[in-house]
Amino acid sequence: MAADSRLPVVLCVDDEASILHSLRRVFLEEPWEMHFARSGEEGLRIVKEHEVDLILSDFRMPVMDGVKFLHEARELRPDCMRIVLSGYADINLIVTALNEGEIYRFIPKPWNDDELLHNIRKALEHHRLDQENRRLAGELKELNANLERKVEERTRELVEKNRALHFAQLVLELVPMPVMSVNYDGVVIFANAKARDLLERPDRPLVDHHAPDLFEPELTGAIERARLSGAGSHHVMPMVLDGEPVGAIILAADRDLRDLERSRPLQPLRWSVAPAWKGNE
Repeated sequence: MAADSRLPVVLCVDDEASILHSLRRVFLEEPWEMHFARSGEEGLRIVKEHEVDLILSDFRMPVMDGVKFLHEARELRPDCMRIVLSGYADINLIVTALNEGEIYRFIPKPWNDDELLHNIRKALEHHRLDQENRRLAGELKELNANLERKVEERTRELVEKNRALHFAQLVLELVPMPVMSVNYDGVVIFANAKARDLLERPDRPLVDHHAPDLFEPELTGAIERARLSGAGSHHVMPMVLDGEPVGAIILAADRDLRDLERSRPLQPLRWSVAPAWKGNE
């Protein structure tokens, strides 16, 4: 969202035509969109029709005085800067209006042109910065909402994937044939119950150790072919013992199965353990 590039809109309200004429002369060279009103009622019509940034109003006017006009203008444009320009110094009214936020500043008549311009420029800059802060706060709120939504979506995806992995592991655990996963370093990263029954030794777990020598040299060759065929992919080769296929060896390009084995909340299933390697000892 781009910052507002329009000209600041300034409204001057005074029941005396000579005052408005003098203000028009003071602000003639300023890069502002100027509007002038002879009464509070006319001023409110302009406030309704235009996005007024600053109001410079007389304090005492017939029918609708400055206090009532500025109060109603605030209801229409809460962010609009409001300055009183008056020759009547009713201190109690001025202090009350300042304290309640009805007006930004009080400037007495007659005014000094340079001081008046300085105060108007300062008020408009204050308004610009306030609007910019509001815009940035809105963008930040929107970004945070989008980030929270993306985090929720990603968390939901991870939960579903984790459930799917747990289910896949449970299925592999119960498959009535040996299934073992070996990484590209030849290290066993997963073995189901049948594989542990068939291959695990009492003195050393199967997982996290090099695959049994009885699968060499076929296993090493398969790993090398898998490396060359493309990183990040998985390959399956038959598990052959005594010349007969008895199960499957998954050549895994990553350690997802081992990570799952370590992090799963399920309790490990209990199976019988074979007393020794089958094959070469």
